[in-house]
Amino acid sequence: PEGASCWICLGEDPDEKGGRLLRNCSCRGEASGFAHVSCLAQCTAKKLEQSPKLGRFKCLNCNQPYGGDLALAVATGRLDIYKRKQMPKANPAYLSTLLDIGICSISSQERSQGKYVYQEALDIVRSNPMLPYSDAVEVNALKGMGTILGNTEEGVKCLKMAHAHAKRIGAHGTVGEIEQMLRLCERGRYDVFSSDEMRQSLKDSIKSNGKDGETSYKARLLLAKTLGDEGKVEEALSVARSALDGARRTLGPEHSVTEGLHRLTFNLSSLQDWPKSAHEVHLISDNPDLNNKSAAVVRLAKGGSGKYVVSFKGNGEDKRFKANISQFRLSVGTPVVCLGLVNATHLNDKQGYVMSFNEERERYEISFADFSLGKCLVRPHNLKIII
Repeated sequence: PEGASCWICLGEDPDEKGGRLLRNCSCRGEASGFAHVSCLAQCTAKKLEQSPKLGRFKCLNCNQPYGGDLALAVATGRLDIYKRKQMPKANPAYLSTLLDIGICSISSQERSQGKYVYQEALDIVRSNPMLPYSDAVEVNALKGMGTILGNTEEGVKCLKMAHAHAKRIGAHGTVGEIEQMLRLCERGRYDVFSSDEMRQSLKDSIKSNGKDGETSYKARLLLAKTLGDEGKVEEALSVARSALDGARRTLGPEHSVTEGLHRLTFNLSSLQDWPKSAHEVHLISDNPDLNNKSAAVVRLAKGGSGKYVVSFKGNGEDKRFKANISQFRLSVGTPVVCLGLVNATHLNDKQGYVMSFNEERERYEISFADFSLGKCLVRPHNLKIII
């Protein structure tokens, strides 16, 4: 924005590499809290050398941990600085940065990068077993590797090794987390939690990080998503709305967690309101008396033709006729089921809701009742209306 400058170098223009000013924290004011990624990397590199510490780095102004793509970019920039300085890889600042990149890469869906840095961290500490912090680094790297590999033979192996190391060094909190991950692997539900498990996770996060910490708001977001997945829309909406108000105040409206809560609240609100107009459609016809007129889908026509009985009230009369799904436009919120998909077979028989119609691609954007499935563009003939 106009008047914004980097709080580290005080420059208003992009840095030497063209990097623009960014902000992803709870600093207030239209022009405050902005910085270049390169400046943040330089600043955090010096701080970490002075006081090596595992974990995410915080904004030095508002003390909020950086998150998302910005956190990953800062950590990656910091590693580049250490490499240019030819810092010994066994240095705790170097190892801490590798683990930081691993954590950030998972949340930013850059898992191949995370796997690479976790493996590098493991190679370093295994080559230097006498380092005082080698056990802690190995536990974190193995746990991160297990998270990335998921419910696979190699992923479970990493988690079991991390569990054994954590138990040996007395890292009881980490032991509990890994045991929960292993239980989910055994049940074939890796990384999928129930709402009761997410409530406990939220309590633990508030106890460790405070009710207004970024991690606590992330836990609220995950709890609301889980409740939505379980069909508890009203409760999910209550959690999401409450969390959104707090996140706007504490993290700021531009923060990735706040934006995630905003999108989830919109989706949940839509799910709650949609049934009122679920089967209203707009006709597509060469007849000007019918084209773009509102009508209602009554039922599926008999005979297995795939057509629907549509009711249109015009001139005081209730006219009914058969039409296939391409002869009318579905309203936002219409409940549908996907059928006959070839390139996304995992979505067949999944229930979703119409979000919009993409005129250019002539497909409906469908948001699925199971939020983990995301959204998809689907041709009209691959949809069946739920009546």
